[in-house]
Amino acid sequence: MRVAAHARRLDPDQLEQVFVDLILNACQAMPDGGKLDVSAYRDDNGQTLIEVSDTGQGIPLEFADKVFDPFFTTKPKEQGTGLGLASVYGIIARAGGFVDMDSEVGKGTTFRVFLPQVADETGWNRDMFLAQLCSQKAGLPPNCWKDPATELY
Repeated sequence: MRVAAHARRLDPDQLEQVFVDLILNACQAMPDGGKLDVSAYRDDNGQTLIEVSDTGQGIPLEFADKVFDPFFTTKPKEQGTGLGLASVYGIIARAGGFVDMDSEVGKGTTFRVFLPQVADETGWNRDMFLAQLCSQKAGLPPNCWKDPATELY
């Protein structure tokens, strides 16, 4: 699913909400445990790609076109409202990016968040924010960036 829009600065709180929603969904898709992987890369054009992958239950193909719809959920009523992925989609679209998803039932799901390069005269640094978010929210060391130009582990 791609959204055409011009690049805009993304509020750090909104970016954090994107990660919280994606990571929470991944954890809920693995009720018996599994592997959660969060990676970030930057391409030659300065576009940032963030991937959140899990080895959970996967999303059936018939639901793939609905996952970003507000109030769509496959979870029991007490476990979800269906607003998490809709929020992710809206936040990223307003920033001029897009969200893509691959899933296979029984194998897991990967959400890819693409963010355009944004010149920011205020000094806000997306790379530094991602590194801080990585260390604070994922429990990784503050130096989790292998190389700010290429990847996060």
